[in-house]
Amino acid sequence: MVDKFEVLAPVGKYEELSIVLNEKPDAIYVGLKGLTSRPSRTDFSLDEIISAIEICHRVRIKIYVAINSNVLEQEVDELLNAIHILDQNKVDGLILADYGIISLLRGKLQYAEIHASTLLGVYNIETVRLLKNMGVRRIIFYANLYLDEMVQIMSAFPELDYELVAEGGTCFNDIRQCRLPHFISNSEHVLSCRNGCALIQNKEIVKGKMLAEHPCRVAEVVGIYMAAGIKSFKIEGRTVPAKERVQIIRDLKKSISQFESGQPLNSYLHYVSRLRREVY
Repeated sequence: MVDKFEVLAPVGKYEELSIVLNEKPDAIYVGLKGLTSRPSRTDFSLDEIISAIEICHRVRIKIYVAINSNVLEQEVDELLNAIHILDQNKVDGLILADYGIISLLRGKLQYAEIHASTLLGVYNIETVRLLKNMGVRRIIFYANLYLDEMVQIMSAFPELDYELVAEGGTCFNDIRQCRLPHFISNSEHVLSCRNGCALIQNKEIVKGKMLAEHPCRVAEVVGIYMAAGIKSFKIEGRTVPAKERVQIIRDLKKSISQFESGQPLNSYLHYVSRLRREVY
C-alpha cells in the first residue's frame, strides 16, 4: 500500500538507472526483457532487475516490474519462475496484464504486490471487484477515463491503491490493447500507431491519423486527481532516454509538493479552463 503520494518514473535501460534515481522519485518501474509491451532494447534482464532491486531499496525507492505482454502457453512456466525469483528478491510490485497469470499467482507471492496494468482495460466496478478478489492491490487508470468514473470505482473499493498515467500516455482509443504487435516477430513493434494507422480506402492503403500526437499531461492539474483519491502518478516513457525525463520528474514532484502544502485548488481549475479555451 502507498502511504503517501507517489511519483513513479520509468527506466528503460540498466545503464540509465542512476540518472533516474538521482531525481529521487518515490518509485521506478522497469520491464522484464521479452515479456513487456515494449521492444526488448528497453527492458532489463532478470539479473539486472535483481541488481536494481538492491540498489533501489538501498536508497528507499520502490521498484515495480512490468510484465504486460501477451503470454503464450509455452511461456507460462518460464514467466512464473521469473516471478518467483523476483518475489524472493523482494520486488515491490508486478505490473500484470493477463488475468490467467494473476489468477495463478493468487496467494503465492510473499513480498510483491500485483498491479493491474492499463492493458487489462479497467472501466467499471465489477472488473475491479474481480481483480480485487484475485489478489490485485493496485488499479492503474489510463487518462481516457473521466474523473467521475475513476471516483466511482475508488469509492467502491477505498482499500485498494490507484495509479494514473499522468505524463506521456498517448493512445486514447485503445490504451495499447491493439493486437497488431502479436503478429510482429521482431519485437520492435513499440507504438506502431505513432506512424499512423494504415487504413484501406477504395482498395488503396491510406495512412491514417496518428493516435499518439497528443500526449497525456496531468502534472499541471495533479491536485485535482490527488484530491479525488489517486495516490500514484506514473510517467510513461521507458523508450525515451532518461535525460529527457528528468525535467518531467521534477515538474511532477513540484506539483505534488505544492498541493500537499496547501496550494488552492483554484489554480488548477484555472488551468483546466485555459485548456478548454485552447482546445475549443
